[in-house]
Amino acid sequence: MNPVSRIMERAAFLEERVTYLEEANRNYVTLLDVLASTSEFQADLNREKSMEGIYRATLAQLGRLFPFREMGLLVNSADNSFNLAECEPPSCRDDLLEDVDKAIMDGIFAWALNRSQAITVPAPDGGCILLHVIATQNRISGMFIGRLCGAEKIIDAPALNALSNILHSSAYAMESGILYSMLREHLHTLEEKVQERTAELKAARDMAEAGALELKISNEQLCREIVERKRAEDELIKAQKLESLGVFAGGIAHDFNNILTSILANLSFARMQLSPSHTISKRLEECEKATVRASELTRQLLTFARGGEPVKKLIDPAPLIREAASFVLRGSTVRSIVDLPADLWCLEADAGQLSQSLHNLLINAAQAMANGGEVTVRGANESLDADNPHRLPLGDYIRITIEDHGCGISRENLARIFDPYFTTKSQGSGLGLASVYSIVKRHGGTVGISSTLGVGSSFDIHLPASPGKRPEGAAVKVTAELHAGGRILIMDDEDFIRAIATEILQYKGYEVASCADGREAVDLYRSARQCNVPYAAVILDLTIPGGMGGKEAAALILELDPDAVLIVSSGYSNDTVIANYQNYGFSGSISKPFDADTLARELERLIAGKL
Repeated sequence: MNPVSRIMERAAFLEERVTYLEEANRNYVTLLDVLASTSEFQADLNREKSMEGIYRATLAQLGRLFPFREMGLLVNSADNSFNLAECEPPSCRDDLLEDVDKAIMDGIFAWALNRSQAITVPAPDGGCILLHVIATQNRISGMFIGRLCGAEKIIDAPALNALSNILHSSAYAMESGILYSMLREHLHTLEEKVQERTAELKAARDMAEAGALELKISNEQLCREIVERKRAEDELIKAQKLESLGVFAGGIAHDFNNILTSILANLSFARMQLSPSHTISKRLEECEKATVRASELTRQLLTFARGGEPVKKLIDPAPLIREAASFVLRGSTVRSIVDLPADLWCLEADAGQLSQSLHNLLINAAQAMANGGEVTVRGANESLDADNPHRLPLGDYIRITIEDHGCGISRENLARIFDPYFTTKSQGSGLGLASVYSIVKRHGGTVGISSTLGVGSSFDIHLPASPGKRPEGAAVKVTAELHAGGRILIMDDEDFIRAIATEILQYKGYEVASCADGREAVDLYRSARQCNVPYAAVILDLTIPGGMGGKEAAALILELDPDAVLIVSSGYSNDTVIANYQNYGFSGSISKPFDADTLARELERLIAGKL
């Protein structure tokens, strides 16, 4: 071979290699474009809240990466029809609809719906039509259709995988977009108000300079409304977190109270049979007190129990506040300063829950001042108008402020300070402030906080007040007198509670029968009436796992005897039935744990009232 031929052959070889390398380089560049734009595309989808925005972002991404001359998105409607929601360019709508109709008639569209990969079919103009379903595991959101022409009508396998990934992400974004529709509905009313207000202010501005002032006022009001909406959303999130904890916490408290009932009832029954001067009597009394203190632990859990309501009574908050400050800070390096007005209004509140809230706030303040200091507790009467910053109804309230000079709370932690299980302390449980939040909310009030790092924190509680009312004198606890005679029926699913309650009432002179289920209690009550030996009273446990509870049994017994004396008992001491037992036909209530004297005294009161 002569030199010229070799040079020409070599030149042809090099030209072929150059062409190959250029093609490879284009493929690499395309792949890099896909990788580089994926994160941006995902960010675009995350930012979009409207379905139209998701459609446009999807088509824009496909247009950047693939050589489609025409493309569109078909959306699956409620009636399972597919409508062209978006196309690019807009002028191709009729052509794409024609291609879709043909694909439906040929059965290709249905075929594409059942596959998770691209389907390509020849186009009449010599190009290629690509169909790809847009779907998640839950539903089919739509179908992508694209037209490729000329030399660009073939897309290699890696590019097709990239296309599938883009459409898969778009499907999930469309599904997520549905979740925003409810929020948009709630915002629609606010947007209408904003539009109406803006139009009014614009007209006023055109008429006079006074319009400018009105516009400024309106804008300030709009900002407040937006802030209020954000605060309302935060309140909803907190409430949802507390509700998720409710079932678990309430169940534990119920079981714990059943156990404590057995302990407290047995201790008090044993002490009842001893002389007050007996040495063991004093020890038993101390054990009773310890059991009662243990029962207070269940209040921390019952605060979160779903549906729980405080058992409200008219109370004077001043002694309760002073007692809490003295008790919590006693023996610590922190000193309390209590500043309460002499005429501090009374409250309709659950004294135990309110005391628990104050204890938690004071403990939090003391822990924030490891080196000691002063905690200031203030009280004040306030009458709030309808447009108050606490978003409380018009009315009278008392404000309780607990202020420390400790380490303070960082800005990022303030938003989570009332979340269950959130704590910045190594030994903390994260339930203290969440308990305060739940208790105050259930009393119809609010709790707020302001804090500065290195300066301290201040908690403000607002609770509905009852001006002009004073609680009656505290009732003196007296041992119930022996009641000779009377038949009592006890229904409780726990054997040990039925056993000790039976012994206590038999010792008091009653004739006692017991059962473990509400339906059995109804049958026993019916039989006793038929035999003319009716029960003087029935004690019904509210919650019977797998059986009829006290509320249902009470309704059936009252059908047999509208004058029946029914007493509800429950380990859920904060249950709405316990708090409002008269609304469910009960004559009285006993919260677990109870002692022997409480049980006998409640029976004596109700039976004597009937006689």
